[in-house]
Amino acid sequence: MSKADPDFFLREGDHGGAIPGVLTDDDGVAIDIEGASVRFLMANILTTKRIAAAANNDQVDAATKGHVSYTWQAGDSDEPGMYNASWEVTYNDGSVETFPNPGYIKVRVTAKVPAPLP
Repeated sequence: MSKADPDFFLREGDHGGAIPGVLTDDDGVAIDIEGASVRFLMANILTTKRIAAAANNDQVDAATKGHVSYTWQAGDSDEPGMYNASWEVTYNDGSVETFPNPGYIKVRVTAKVPAPLP
C-alpha cells in the first residue's frame, strides 16, 4: 500500500464495528497508557472535523499494552470521502500525546450502493 492508500475502510452509513489500534513508540514498542484517557480524532480532508471518546483497552496485562479502539457511532460515516485520523492520549499528569506521529491513520468512507428501484 502506498502512503495515500487507506488503512481502514468503512461504508457510508455503517456503524457498530470498531477501529482498533496499538499505540507504539518509534521503535515499535507498545506505550503504557493504563489509566490515560483516549480520544479518536477524525477529520474529512475537505470538510468537517469529528472528535470522539475512544476506549483505552490497556490493562496491566502486557498483551493489551497500548491497545485502543473506537466503536463507530451513527453519523460517523454519513459523508463519503477520505479522512485523516489519530489517537489523542491524555496521561494522568495532564500531558498529551498524539499517535501516530508523524502522519495519520487514513480512513476511507465509501459510498453505499443505491437501493434498487421498486
